[in-house]
Amino acid sequence: MRFTVLLALVCLILTLGCNKKISTAEVPAPSDVSVKMVGFNEVIGLAPGETAKVADSAEGVKFLSVTSDNRCPKGVNCITEGEAFVVVSLAGGEAQRVRIDVEPKRTSRLKMEGATVEFLGLDPYPEARIKIDPAQRRLRVRITKAAKM
Repeated sequence: MRFTVLLALVCLILTLGCNKKISTAEVPAPSDVSVKMVGFNEVIGLAPGETAKVADSAEGVKFLSVTSDNRCPKGVNCITEGEAFVVVSLAGGEAQRVRIDVEPKRTSRLKMEGATVEFLGLDPYPEARIKIDPAQRRLRVRITKAAKM
């Protein structure tokens, strides 16, 4: 009985230690609009406020901010890998919250007219006891052409 209570207490302490949010500050979009032209299937890193658009298309994805980042930092043992959440806008539409998972097999995707946006990761990856400057954030995305029906 004592062992079970002790084990539960240790698990609770480890869980609470790994769920600390690294950064919850929203980054305002810069006043100068930055648009990067990309080709289909090209991986690009977007800074907060930047937009990626496919040439000859009005469609694009804009990286607005990071709302939370509770990925398990490098050098720390955690029970779960954690995830990050970012806010993006597709084709100038409403802001949407997107989950960035540590596991590449669980890549988030959003569909827009004629294409799909894949959210591949958020850089830099957190390290123990090192605060990430919001201006250094980069959201890795890839825009793929939608298959014709």
